[in-house]
Amino acid sequence: MTESTTIEVESIFLSHQTQSKFNQRDSSLHIDEVEKQAIIKALKVNNGNISNAALELGMGRTTLYRKMTKYGL
Repeated sequence: MTESTTIEVESIFLSHQTQSKFNQRDSSLHIDEVEKQAIIKALKVNNGNISNAALELGMGRTTLYRKMTKYGL
């Protein structure tokens, strides 16, 4: 990701042009949207079984119920 053997600050941070392109993308990279889609997918894969979906997502059932309410699922 860099031409030299030394990492410079400029190598770590995105350029202004790259940041602008990133910000113009759809909202699919917002953490809430990513989390919502992960929950939807886990529920589909587990045929709506909350316990199995929560296990797959690495959270408790109560947490999954709370997040489903948050996202209107």
